[in-house]
Amino acid sequence: MALGAAPDRRRAATPVALERRPSATLIVFGVYVLAAVLTVGWHAVSHPTSVCACVGSADPAFYMWALDWWPHAIVTGHNPFFTHVLWTPTGVNIAGTAAIPTAAILLAPGTAVVGPLAAFNTMSGARAATAALAAYGQCRQLAGGAGPAFQVGLLTRAGR
Repeated sequence: MALGAAPDRRRAATPVALERRPSATLIVFGVYVLAAVLTVGWHAVSHPTSVCACVGSADPAFYMWALDWWPHAIVTGHNPFFTHVLWTPTGVNIAGTAAIPTAAILLAPGTAVVGPLAAFNTMSGARAATAALAAYGQCRQLAGGAGPAFQVGLLTRAGR
């Protein structure tokens, strides 16, 4: 702006806040949760403690073990970053794996009550819905429209 020139009165572009209408965001999240249940966990909804909402490789078995390991190691005073339970007798460095410590600690009460399989099923559904909501929020912030952003979230959900 040149010296003495009038200030630019145009409004600067501001990011679209999701908090503007929290009820709409909750409705969108609810739709994404429903989509996650219908696609990832439909077969596990009726039997959450005996049927796995697993997709893909052998990773779910390790994640279920990790959901049980972290609370166990912390409560019993074991080193949670190293275990002799896997690769006996040498053990394995858990710090070098994707052992989901935050999720395991947050889901520890549920894991203790219903077991690691149901906790994994819950985590799988929440992961899918949260990824869709994150895509929705990003697209809504970039494009400014809720309709296209909602569709991007559904496409993100469908791709998982």
